Amino acid sequence: MSDVSGFPSWTWFTCQGCILYTIGDKHAGQEARVVENLQLLDWHVQWQATPYTSPVKSVQVRVQGPVQHIQITPFAEGNSFTPPYFQVFGEDLKPGAKTKIPWRCAGQFDAGDARVASKYLCLLLFSETKSSWPGYVFECFLIVEPVELSTGVGYKRLGLARIWGESPTFNPVKTMSLVLI
Repeated sequence: MSDVSGFPSWTWFTCQGCILYTIGDKHAGQEARVVENLQLLDWHVQWQATPYTSPVKSVQVRVQGPVQHIQITPFAEGNSFTPPYFQVFGEDLKPGAKTKIPWRCAGQFDAGDARVASKYLCLLLFSETKSSWPGYVFECFLIVEPVELSTGVGYKRLGLARIWGESPTFNPVKTMSLVLI
């Protein structure tokens, strides 16, 4: 659970920044092809008293989707953008004459501050291709970490990010069933 009024970590209510990763692009028109990669398997809501009228005590959802461990490194120059850019997979990209912004991953940790460089488990939400960017794929994902529950292991959302490139980062057949809290 998050620290925000009993809401689960995966809801946008727990994010301290603006939410920028919607499906599609205001400049894309009808050219975007979106694939939703996450499957909802089950959910459970526990209320403090009368359902739907009392505060939420706990919420869990069980989902299945493609996962990937991604080395994410926040860095000073990337933090000057909104949302911040991250170095990923050990890439050490520098701006040049051709690419003023060479980084290929932008995102935000929900705590609002840049986290330390680490390998994070990431859960793909959706992927998008655009006819104006042939051969490119844009993938939006949750950054999660495992937490011990009385019933096993659950996963807490740490942040949200988007990565893009000439080939997908996530393998659609490398899926995992997770309980998000």
